[in-house]
Amino acid sequence: LFPHSPYRKKTPFAPEKKVVEQEPTPEVEKPTEKEMPEIEYDLHLGVTVHIGKDECDILSLSGDTVELFDGTLIPLEMDFDTFMKRIRENPLNDHLLKEPKPARAEYKEEKPKVEPPKKTRQSKKNQVTVESIVRQIEDSYNTWDAYMNGGGSDPTWEDGCNMNLVRNHIIYYRQQLLGMCSEDQLPEIFNRELPPEVQKR
Repeated sequence: LFPHSPYRKKTPFAPEKKVVEQEPTPEVEKPTEKEMPEIEYDLHLGVTVHIGKDECDILSLSGDTVELFDGTLIPLEMDFDTFMKRIRENPLNDHLLKEPKPARAEYKEEKPKVEPPKKTRQSKKNQVTVESIVRQIEDSYNTWDAYMNGGGSDPTWEDGCNMNLVRNHIIYYRQQLLGMCSEDQLPEIFNRELPPEVQKR
């Protein structure tokens, strides 16, 4: 009861607990498909294949060996070349064949073609211009003067009919000039007096 008494039992101190650090357990690498050569079948882990008469699931697939689960306790192992030979021999594995990928066509932006204006084959003589109309008016005036001074030689129609016809031509040509030119751009022949209308004779 009394401190420092010879009859008092000494209680030992509890030792400090040591913290033991646990080393991380290394992760078990899962079998992966590595170093796989280019093959024509869609083969990967878990796929069911037909080897002979047996159905087997792929457990491990690499470039050297293949492990298969055929329902027994011990996995079936074989080298990769033998495995592929057995795969090709059995037509039940044809559904695993890869479809050939279509070649990707390169997209090229096509620029719209600008077509030049089409050139007409119409000759200059057939093109209606102010100059061509002026020449036709001049010819019509000369024809009308010829009928007026010397008469015509048409046995079918009287000179009066032909003169009035030429006069109508001049009126038509004048209307064309009005549609093509402004008032200040009309040629000089436009101001020439229109021939009078004559009676048949």
